[in-house]
Amino acid sequence: MRKSYWLILFIITIFIFGQKGLCFAGEVRQPGDYTSKLTFKGLERTYQLHIPTNYNQKVPSTLVIVCHGGGMTAEEMKETTQFNSLSDEKGFIVIYPDAVEKGWNDDRKTTMERRSLRENIDDVGYISILIDTLKSEWNIDNQLVFITGMSNGGMFSQRVARELSGKVAGFASVVAPAPETRTPGATPSRPVPAMFILGANDPVIQWTGGDLNWGKSTIGRGLPIPFMINYWVNNNKAIKEIRISNENSINYNVLVRHEVYNPSLGGAPVEVYIVNNNGHQWPGGTKSLPESVAGKTNSEFNATKAIWNFFESIK
Repeated sequence: MRKSYWLILFIITIFIFGQKGLCFAGEVRQPGDYTSKLTFKGLERTYQLHIPTNYNQKVPSTLVIVCHGGGMTAEEMKETTQFNSLSDEKGFIVIYPDAVEKGWNDDRKTTMERRSLRENIDDVGYISILIDTLKSEWNIDNQLVFITGMSNGGMFSQRVARELSGKVAGFASVVAPAPETRTPGATPSRPVPAMFILGANDPVIQWTGGDLNWGKSTIGRGLPIPFMINYWVNNNKAIKEIRISNENSINYNVLVRHEVYNPSLGGAPVEVYIVNNNGHQWPGGTKSLPESVAGKTNSEFNATKAIWNFFESIK
């Protein structure tokens, strides 16, 4: 009877704590793909995690958080960006979190019905807790946590970089402006390395600012692109003498405009890619948004590799 009691107690303990993804002492964490859940402020959130094949739990790893666009899922973002294969090649951990009902709270002013905005869901707090959770389960370098995202996920990445500048080592925003926001917004506590990848033929974003158009619908307003870039150049104490190059290299094999803002002492870099023949799409992505509203995808410029090269350069 006593043995049965302890057996039942052991099974219940495994069930309760195992559901939270906790690592028991001595457990060996294996490379591979994981789909997990985390409850935060009463909401059950899901995420997909990829641990590279060469993961060594004795060596701190870089973490890259990849945020999907509005209306997308973590699974679609994983397929679109193909970060997993680069993760295996370069040895970093990558995570794809799901937003509540496919939309991140990027704090934009809008009349569209998006639950995260309507209920002011604390997505930034969720990302913060998610980082802490992953650090408790895997050997992640505290100084090398990065975030990237496209469209709604790109605007949200900018927000995370401002509000969690003590946790995030840098960010990359893809086909996303800085939105006109409902609140003043936080100011980063330090310079944060910043990258922007923009489509030269994006039908959703207006370069001079204004309505964000998804087909016939207006889904908010964006600030002028130069304003967004200058905000981070000033925050990062970057030198405003920029290097501009039209690249047609072996790596990218496509004409792009590449602006590099080098940091002064104590600052951080800002890089901008403006990709020709690309709309509101992830350049080089294997899955595209509807071309009728988002425009074409430039399949030759590899945004995923460009972002990793930027993150990898930050020490």
